[in-house]
Amino acid sequence: MRTGMNGFTLIELIIVTVIVAILAAVAVPSYQQYITKARRSEAVSALMQAAAAQEKFFLSNSAYTLLFTELQIQSHTANDHYTLEIRDAGAASFLIAATAAPDSPQHNDPDCNEFRINQRGDLTAWKGTTDVTDDCIPG
Repeated sequence: MRTGMNGFTLIELIIVTVIVAILAAVAVPSYQQYITKARRSEAVSALMQAAAAQEKFFLSNSAYTLLFTELQIQSHTANDHYTLEIRDAGAASFLIAATAAPDSPQHNDPDCNEFRINQRGDLTAWKGTTDVTDDCIPG
């Protein structure tokens, strides 16, 4: 004669499984959005570094450069999520862009996939031809 069985019923296991699945369905997209935003800060940081290197170059040469080799920095971010490009450089101005790399998850960023900085330190974010700075760059 058995008294007091230990264990879980099938219904209890199914209920717990459903609850865990619901929590995962909510948590995973939030985590992915967090990672996307963190990678954006990687692009902003790389642009700030490139702009500082341009200013240092300007002090020695009285002009900005189009070459990353002269700036002695990489043309991509540390984790290769963004590619840097100097689009304009001359005696009085420069424009550097960080574009989401095609083989990076950032390429599918739904909000913004390009950041730009100029000689004035103006930092902007773009989704195609639309300025999305307020949505993509905090502060």
